[in-house]
Amino acid sequence: MKSVRSEALEAGIAIMYFLNNYKKFVQEKKSFEEELDAGIKDSKRKDNVSERIDILSDRIDNSLIPVYKKFCKNGTVKLSDDVLQQKVVLDKSLSELRDNLRTIKIQ
Repeated sequence: MKSVRSEALEAGIAIMYFLNNYKKFVQEKKSFEEELDAGIKDSKRKDNVSERIDILSDRIDNSLIPVYKKFCKNGTVKLSDDVLQQKVVLDKSLSELRDNLRTIKIQ
């Protein structure tokens, strides 16, 4: 059985991973927005962007949600509201991108 200290350290490392990648997550999200703004003309491209959005969303979830479930719900570690807020904002904007992507009609 792990000690509270080692669990807290593990959680801290995972949270730092999320925060260190946050800037990359935002940059990727911005590139999706730029592609949508430029216009997507073929279905292959549309599928590619959709798949990349899903991958990014999974990476965000995989870097933070397990930490939250494992350490924060049981009170071992308090995850700052700022970190959770950053994730919520990213999730919301990715969801909006998905919605925008769905509305694109390919001729």
